[in-house]
Amino acid sequence: MSQTSDLLSVAIANYTMCKALNANLNMVDKIIARGKRCDFSIVTPSSTSIYEARGRSNARAIKAAVASLPAKKRAHQANFKFGVVSHLPRRTSHVSVHLFDPPGEDIPAPTDREMEMRLAAHYLLVSRIAKQPELVYLLAEKLRTLAHPEKQLPIPETYIDHSILQRVSIPAKVFNVRPAVPRKRPEKKKPTTENIRFNFNLAPEVVEHLKNWNVNKLLSRPSDDLILAESRSSIASDGSILSFDHVKSTR
Repeated sequence: MSQTSDLLSVAIANYTMCKALNANLNMVDKIIARGKRCDFSIVTPSSTSIYEARGRSNARAIKAAVASLPAKKRAHQANFKFGVVSHLPRRTSHVSVHLFDPPGEDIPAPTDREMEMRLAAHYLLVSRIAKQPELVYLLAEKLRTLAHPEKQLPIPETYIDHSILQRVSIPAKVFNVRPAVPRKRPEKKKPTTENIRFNFNLAPEVVEHLKNWNVNKLLSRPSDDLILAESRSSIASDGSILSFDHVKSTR
């Protein structure tokens, strides 16, 4: 599988599990561990689910991918354990998703502090990508105090000058992608190419919820993604916004 196929299989798995569990992206966390392990977890106020994301371009390879799932599931404790294997054929647009559900375990529901730490870590990463320095600072402090409540110290109002942050803040992260040029170029005619500029940001209401640390509002966001075709943008369930436009090539 290519790197693009791996990324697609992860995106499909996260989308599928959010739909199946009625969760949104701010409840998804990547599992960091050594040895045999699953890829992601979704923690809601009532349960913990873990899952492995796999992608295969060859339908015959799906059986081998499924065979490796049980050993990875045994490395975790969770209420529900899933395997998501996507079939991504190269010569057709039809994609199929195979969902496997090995037995889970009866474990305690996550604590409020655990839920808040996961939320803070998720939006800290999103805020960094979106170039939101004020949120990065606030969420880093929130995560620190949640991790070490015994060391929590009051922060003076004058500790950080928000007006300066607003003046020097960098616009939303912009990614420029240039399509690959075909190997065989038409004779006496240069191929026309253009850049695709991606912009990443956060919905204003989510920014307000984060500044006020309104956990209930963040956790109760709908699991549906919103596609806005006219503005060439999409709003994910966690409130992150991805938009794009075309920019003429300077070559």
